[in-house]
Amino acid sequence: MTEYTLPSTPTGRKSYKSLKHLIKMQVKEGELVAHERLPGMRSICDTYEISLATVQRALSELCEESVLYSQKGRGTFVAPVRRECKHIGILCGMGISGLQDSMFGPLMQIIQKNALEDDKNVTLFQAKKKNIGQHIHFDIQDIIRHEVDVLILVNVVNLGLIASLKQLGIPIIATDLDATDIGVHSVYFDNEVSSFEMTRNLINDGHKNLWFVGGLEQSNPRYDLCRRQRFTGFRLGCRAGGVEQGLDFFSKKYGVDQSLRESLEEAITKHAAPTAIVTEDGRSIAQICREMGLSVEIACWAGDAHYQDVLSQVRYLAPVDFALMGEKSYELLKRIDSGVDEFMMHTVIQSEILSNSK
Repeated sequence: MTEYTLPSTPTGRKSYKSLKHLIKMQVKEGELVAHERLPGMRSICDTYEISLATVQRALSELCEESVLYSQKGRGTFVAPVRRECKHIGILCGMGISGLQDSMFGPLMQIIQKNALEDDKNVTLFQAKKKNIGQHIHFDIQDIIRHEVDVLILVNVVNLGLIASLKQLGIPIIATDLDATDIGVHSVYFDNEVSSFEMTRNLINDGHKNLWFVGGLEQSNPRYDLCRRQRFTGFRLGCRAGGVEQGLDFFSKKYGVDQSLRESLEEAITKHAAPTAIVTEDGRSIAQICREMGLSVEIACWAGDAHYQDVLSQVRYLAPVDFALMGEKSYELLKRIDSGVDEFMMHTVIQSEILSNSK
């Protein structure tokens, strides 16, 4: 970082605006390059004879403007210059090997097809897990080394991770079953609304004892925004229908190696068996209930490629159109390419609840 003399105000003060202008000029002229680390704030204070508060405000505002980005414990860096997103980084919250066969497969295929047609290249980054009980993470230095222009998150709604990724100063598009309120461009299927509607339909059918069977219990460190939104819709549906919600049951207890069937059997010994279940995994729940001789109506979600098969086993279903989600995600990418610089551009995909009139 080249040393300059900051101009002073008529009263002899040196403004944070002057420091901002200086850093912007150095970035523009190539004296500071992408991902170069700035000197520490104390060093900048000494160099320009300005207060720490002045430096903090200047750097903070430059980070907000995506001129700089910061990494906790490592310092402040120069953000890459915004340009057309030719290199797409896709962060997968699941194993890449199983991604194409998952319900997220159509989303990935649409993005990759459009990227190929627009002469963009795609790099897949796979989530890593540390010790049990810790959140998934990505190697941010690896993302920097690949010099991606935009990040697309698939099956990743982790607020702490997203906060750290935002510091890179490049656009982020979150695509998931629920990607609300995370401060980035996002496309999502509104699980809270669909969960509310499925629950309300079950109550209208006369069910009084409903369970919500999610993927992870609320105390689990990996219990994320997506599942909270689903549970919220279920809870609101019960309240609106004047029914006291039954068991909030989660199929994978933190630190407990227990199968879904074992968990259900244990829960039923302690609670009255449900007459209806709102769940993430309708197919498995339907099979287990049949094996246990339970007469239970089921409402669930399913990817667009599989929902007809699932619908035959459940009472109500919310199909998630991941192909549409892929198209909408790419539309957001093109808006970013064209210079649309809105901080958040949420696109919500809603679905009509399908009914099996068996």
